[in-house]
Amino acid sequence: MGPENASFAKQVKRIKRIIIYSFLAVFIAAVVFALFLFFQNRGLSGQVSSVGAQLDAARGQISAYETQLQGLSAQLAQLEETGPQAAPVFEASFSYQQAYPDLYIERGQPAPAASKTIYLTFDDGPSGNTSALLDILDEYGVKATFFIVGAEVDDHPAVLRQIAERGHTIGIHTDTHNYRKIYESVDAFLADFAAASQKVEALTGQKPAIFRFPGGSINAYNQSIYQPLIAEMLRRGYVFFDWNVSAEDATSYSVSKGAIVNAILSGAAKYDRSVILLHDSDRHENTVLAVKDIIETLSAEGYTFAALDNTVPPVTFSYNKE
Repeated sequence: MGPENASFAKQVKRIKRIIIYSFLAVFIAAVVFALFLFFQNRGLSGQVSSVGAQLDAARGQISAYETQLQGLSAQLAQLEETGPQAAPVFEASFSYQQAYPDLYIERGQPAPAASKTIYLTFDDGPSGNTSALLDILDEYGVKATFFIVGAEVDDHPAVLRQIAERGHTIGIHTDTHNYRKIYESVDAFLADFAAASQKVEALTGQKPAIFRFPGGSINAYNQSIYQPLIAEMLRRGYVFFDWNVSAEDATSYSVSKGAIVNAILSGAAKYDRSVILLHDSDRHENTVLAVKDIIETLSAEGYTFAALDNTVPPVTFSYNKE
């Protein structure tokens, strides 16, 4: 083969290779493009299916709303035909709610809390010291609140009448002051409360509307019942008062007059409205002696004195245990 023929043969081979490579390139490109279109089409199909599912769900919700609307329309039509219906009556859930049907009071309408007001409250009376205490309160024109003990009323019925006749508020403290007995159950507390309330009403003609729990609304003896107990007393319309200032005269009968006065003055300085806990018993002579200094000092500081009733916003202990 001559040089010219060899050169021509090389050129032919080169052209064949170019044609083959070009064909392969076009084929591969076509395959890639086809795969791209395939997967893109699958993605669009998924999106279309998702949108279709959402539309089906929306149609289901619309159908449910239409069903509810039809039901409401039927109820409205029935109400228009029958007129307003009486509210259903629910029977009491606990047996104690049916006990003592007279142990209810009409709840007073709460009044705005007056600023710089002192509420002197005396627990555990009446006693042999109550008359002297009443004379001091009369001297200064001060009204106070007496949370009485039924057992003491039995011994001092005339003194209880004096408290009422002189315009002071009588509230219930307890009948027996036996913590273990009265906090045994809600029923036990109601029995004790009813006994004391009946004594007050029989002697004074007044039905007490306020009370103070022995030991306060939350104490070591009523941990298991204080919530249902408070709920039941509020349901019956009664208002209870704890205190935010204590004379500290319950810790010992030997607490001095000066210590009682200082405890009250320092405590009252912390509040705009103070419900002060004091005690009235035969052994609380120093408490009686302290009252005059308390009234004079706090009056000079611009405080006024008032008795509690069921329109006064109550001071109560927090349910949070610290």
